[in-house]
Amino acid sequence: MLSAGSWGTTLAKVFADAGSDVTIHARRPEVVAEINVRHQHARYLPEAVLPDRLRATVAPVEALAGRENRTSRPMNPRSAMAPSPAARRWAVSLSWRQAVRCGAG
Repeated sequence: MLSAGSWGTTLAKVFADAGSDVTIHARRPEVVAEINVRHQHARYLPEAVLPDRLRATVAPVEALAGRENRTSRPMNPRSAMAPSPAARRWAVSLSWRQAVRCGAG
């Protein structure tokens, strides 16, 4: 999952709560530490406790490694859902042969 903003973190929490192992990309190391150690993202979800199945990384390639999208089709980076211009730029720069796994199964 790209982007640990409000939309990306909420969606990642939904997938993790449903039983998927989710890795989310965050640009700032302090956000990664907050998600991985405290299981919180105080800026966007101050009341939420993030599940253990949700972990964060500063490496966008690591967040996508070994993942495929729900339909098993390669994702078009120009039409990929991304909550911010920064996430869109990263999406275009990455190889989309590996897409985001959006849920269990």
